[in-house]
Amino acid sequence: MKKIYFILIGLFFLASTLQAQNLELKGTVSDSLDKSPLISANVILTGIRDTTKKFFTTTDLEGNFSLKPTQRQPYKLKITFIGYKDIDTTIFFRQPVLDLGNIYLAPKVSMLKQVEVVGQAALAQQKGDTVELSTKAYKMNKDASAEDLIKKMPGLTVEGGVVQAQGENVGRVLVDGREFFGDDAVIALRNLPSEVIEKIQVFDRLSEQSQFSGFDDGNTIKTINIVTKADSRNGQFGRIYGGYGTDDRYQAGATLNYFKEARRISLVALSNNINQQNFSSQDLAGVSGNQGGGNRGQGGRGQGGAGRGGQGGGNWQGGNNNANNFLIGQQSGITNTHSIGLNYSDNWGKKVTITGSYFFNRSTNVNAQDLARTLFLSNNTNQLYDQNSLSESANQNHRLNARLEYKIDSANSLLITPRLSFQLNEASTNLTGANALANGALLNRTQNLNRNNVFAYNFGNEILFRHAFKKRGRTYSVSLNTNFNNRDNESFLFAQNEFFQGNIINTTNQNQRTDQLTNAYTIEGNLSYTEPINRQSVLQLDYNISYNNNYSDRRTNAFNETSQTFNILDTLLSNTFDNDYVSHRGGVSYRYNNRKTQFTAGMSYQNAQLIGEQLFPINNTVQRNFNNLLPNFNLRYNFSNTKNIRLFYRTSVNAPSVNQLQNVVNNTNPLFLTSGNPDLVQSYNHRLVLRYSANNPEKATTFFTFFNVNYTQNPISNAVTIAQRDTIIANEIVLKRGSQFSQPVNLDNQLNLNYFSVYGLPIKKLKITVNFNTRVGYTRTPSLINNTTNISDSYVISQGLTIASNISENIDFNLSYSGNYGIVKNSIQAQLDNTYYSQTTNLRTNFLFRNFLLQSDIGHTWFTGLAGGFNQNFLLWNMSIGRKLWNQKGEIKLSVFDLLNQNNSIVRNVSESYIEDVRTQVLRQYYMLIFTYNIRNFGGKK
Repeated sequence: MKKIYFILIGLFFLASTLQAQNLELKGTVSDSLDKSPLISANVILTGIRDTTKKFFTTTDLEGNFSLKPTQRQPYKLKITFIGYKDIDTTIFFRQPVLDLGNIYLAPKVSMLKQVEVVGQAALAQQKGDTVELSTKAYKMNKDASAEDLIKKMPGLTVEGGVVQAQGENVGRVLVDGREFFGDDAVIALRNLPSEVIEKIQVFDRLSEQSQFSGFDDGNTIKTINIVTKADSRNGQFGRIYGGYGTDDRYQAGATLNYFKEARRISLVALSNNINQQNFSSQDLAGVSGNQGGGNRGQGGRGQGGAGRGGQGGGNWQGGNNNANNFLIGQQSGITNTHSIGLNYSDNWGKKVTITGSYFFNRSTNVNAQDLARTLFLSNNTNQLYDQNSLSESANQNHRLNARLEYKIDSANSLLITPRLSFQLNEASTNLTGANALANGALLNRTQNLNRNNVFAYNFGNEILFRHAFKKRGRTYSVSLNTNFNNRDNESFLFAQNEFFQGNIINTTNQNQRTDQLTNAYTIEGNLSYTEPINRQSVLQLDYNISYNNNYSDRRTNAFNETSQTFNILDTLLSNTFDNDYVSHRGGVSYRYNNRKTQFTAGMSYQNAQLIGEQLFPINNTVQRNFNNLLPNFNLRYNFSNTKNIRLFYRTSVNAPSVNQLQNVVNNTNPLFLTSGNPDLVQSYNHRLVLRYSANNPEKATTFFTFFNVNYTQNPISNAVTIAQRDTIIANEIVLKRGSQFSQPVNLDNQLNLNYFSVYGLPIKKLKITVNFNTRVGYTRTPSLINNTTNISDSYVISQGLTIASNISENIDFNLSYSGNYGIVKNSIQAQLDNTYYSQTTNLRTNFLFRNFLLQSDIGHTWFTGLAGGFNQNFLLWNMSIGRKLWNQKGEIKLSVFDLLNQNNSIVRNVSESYIEDVRTQVLRQYYMLIFTYNIRNFGGKK
């Protein structure tokens, strides 16, 4: 026994000795003037006794760095940052952990001039999980925006207002590590000039709690961080512009930025009637639901389309049509927009950092659409649906966001992030729709007018307290999240419907008013504790409790001819539903980290209760209890400083929404009835992601690829009934022959696979950079059609090429090509299998010669395989000629949009029960004279 005792004591001292050799050097690099963090400063540690021992890193978004040398010896420490004086000193490790605290770099007083650096700047560098793209590799004209810049960079795209990085939608854009106008990505990209940008960083941003604990909780956001040049962080810059043209087309706006030390104030404003918009999905709370457009959006997936953006053009939409939070850009139809936004960021003393923004938007939209849909039936009889609609809407929104971080002391911090929005929306749709057999025989048709008035608000807030103990790695954090939203909708429907039975026509009229009040609130608390096992391993325990309540009261009243009011309650179309969802989740996670490998694995157990109660017209309660194990792991391996691979797996559960649970029929379009289903259960999701990144700084090449698998058990899909004869459904409602009734149901497994890769390289002799990208997607979606299971298999293959110039600031061009091949197969009717192909080619040029400007944007779109009359082959050509004034600060130009008058917009949507093609109204040819004045005041000048 004593022998074992001494062995344990020996092992303990051995472990203590080994741990003593785990050294760490850390600190924070900041600007000596404004005390702001310097992002991506180079930190190099070189051994004095053994100079082969070199360690290198760069500072993060907060200016922090950490190095872990392997030997206790004196070291030379060198810190460099472009535009700042270097720090070169000697350090000694008298303790295992040496914290240098704040290290201030002083800006250089003068810079060398007339120095020419011969060589090719690296397109990209891999720094941990961050891909860093240097602007030195791209020569841009002085008027270029950040959006123009990233379109040249490998793996970054902007289409139709949707920003994508490495094949995934970007959820946030930061400027020097700070939020800029909340979640609006394109506002930052369109209103920052490229000449103030030094680097673009792309990474998956962890939640605030995960950044503190080091454990990924799955709430990552694909993020772009714009790192500005050091000499651009003090001054004023922006632009003011205005223009007027034919057909009373106009545009006016301003972007003003004031940067002084840590204080940054930005103002954006615009007013136009040429479809230039600045709003996100937060601004569309009242129009995000179905408004009677032929049951649009019920399980639909955008698979590709024809038409182009630009000033008021249609949108080409390829791949997944989900824009998440970024709808900034073109909206269907023709839109008049008036908006203004203010962003503020500053340090209040040494302990408080504040960022806030306010945004107001008012827009009116007119949109005409033609729709052709083929429905999947379980027999050999096809059914076709054609629809024409004209809609008008007016939407106004106020949105506020804030982020306040209070560093109480070195061990404690408090973070508060409130957000608030209000919206008012008025909309009307005049719709004509008809169902017919493949031989042209009419089944039914409708002519209806629908008007909606919506008032909505949303408030959310997160409070996060974080504490770090003296022992490195031991922490705890507590968070409280709250969210409240309300949507009050008043709608009117007048419809004339005809149903055909041979030579007999049955006619019905509807004149009704529907009032629907929907409100919801969520309260969620989370507790997390981390405990270090050794210098490389940490254990985390966490607990989460969440309560969510959704209430919806829908009342439909028919028009009373006697009293001339809507006071006849239709109980078949009225319902009140209250839904509670309570979950408890506890878990344990383990993290291992060394220089090459980072590994995290965890397991959570979740118990959830779903209680749905129908309060009107009859009382009924549905109760479900769910118990789930939720595993996750994350592995990152660094082959070298330029190559790494990451494997990510996570599971989650999704509960049905109150709209999906509420058992009430929506007859907004009498030919397409919908209803909720109180028998729904939650779905269980698996997500597996494999990413590989390799960069060659010597050859200035970059390669990135990822493979993504999403597998869902018990997915919420649609059960569709297409009546072959008059049928009684849902509480004695008659579904007329040829009409459709859709209801959400849980079905068998759903699968989505995506592959994406991008390769970028410079061709020095031609002074261009070339980017290749490839995407392959597969989606398997189940549905029920007339009680027969249909499996819809959709395949998309895309190939893209971008050639960008690096000749000079005065000669700038960008050539891009994208080809998309799609295949749709259905299990119940092979004759409806479909293939289609689309391609878009675009050439953007910008030439400046002796202050004369020539700009051209030519796009060709070709689409084949659509319904009759929807295939497209056209050119959209925008052109401008102008002259620079006042040392290129001013500009006047004459622009023409759609020079050939061929603009068009086609979108193909594929769902589990139909394929449809939609033609949307677009802006056509106009001429405009535009004046622009650029403001550039840097280096402390007034």
